[in-house]
Amino acid sequence: MRDKIFEYVQPKDTITWEPETIRMTGNEILDHYYVLWSDKMDEKYGVGRDRSKDIERCIEDFCTVNWASEVNETN
Repeated sequence: MRDKIFEYVQPKDTITWEPETIRMTGNEILDHYYVLWSDKMDEKYGVGRDRSKDIERCIEDFCTVNWASEVNETN
């Protein structure tokens, strides 16, 4: 999941609300979101929780929250 590309749309600004498409790799999502996500999971489930699927779950949660989807690029 780390090297896959995901995209979502957000407004460029709060004046015109013109849409802007954002593309991020799984690694960029983790760089941007993992610390916050992990802290929230620790609060909810405890520090001793199973972390074996953290990376996959973090990216999935980011995609859910931002309505992001995987980009299937064909060359």
